[in-house]
Amino acid sequence: MKRIDSVNARPDENGLGKAGFNDNADLPGQDATYVTPGWFNTVQEELCNLLELRGITLDPASKRQLYDLLTTQADLEALADEIETNFIRKNQIVDNLTTNDSTKVASARTVKELQDNKLESADLKDASATQKGVVKLNNTLTSDAEDEAATAAQVKILNDQAFGVGQTWQDVTGSRSSGTIYLNNTPRPILIKVSSNYTSSSNTLYLYVNEVEVQQIQQDADGRVNAWADLIVPAGSSYRIVSSNGFSNWSELR
Repeated sequence: MKRIDSVNARPDENGLGKAGFNDNADLPGQDATYVTPGWFNTVQEELCNLLELRGITLDPASKRQLYDLLTTQADLEALADEIETNFIRKNQIVDNLTTNDSTKVASARTVKELQDNKLESADLKDASATQKGVVKLNNTLTSDAEDEAATAAQVKILNDQAFGVGQTWQDVTGSRSSGTIYLNNTPRPILIKVSSNYTSSSNTLYLYVNEVEVQQIQQDADGRVNAWADLIVPAGSSYRIVSSNGFSNWSELR
């Protein structure tokens, strides 16, 4: 291949050292660039060699041999792959906000709908006792804040410690005796209900929590009914009950 090199080819027409064609109108007495047979023959053979060097016979009746050569099936398949990879088909665009398909894209209209309805930072107000809004979580049981919410962990702690929740009445008469110290080793308060045996002699029930007397019940000698007493024992506290007449019943809600 060569560039035009006739006597009036324009030097540097296509860049430094690259002669080219020009009408030379700006040069008085100079004709437009001549096209020489040698240059035409060079261009002709360059084009013909594209076909013949690939074993393709020149066909005077065809005007698309170069096209068919350069645009091969592989080229077309490559172009199709490029389109498939980098371009979105119309049927791949979803125009709703309910489709759950990660291979599809949302239409501009649905994106605008989201944009129009999105929450701005100014819309996110702090919650209070009188206003809905963003709530900060508090993971303690000691705060008195009115604009913070307790975490699920702290609510569970309260539930685990709630009196009566997950507790049942148990008859422990056979394992309890007067004056013996017992320990509430559960995570919740327990309720104790006792009754002393009925006898002809007088009796006093003494009820202690952590060795502090919290209740005293007198039973007269001529009493005709058992003496009953109730006692709440906090979690981790000790308790004991004294009755000289023993107990007809000792039940615990624990």
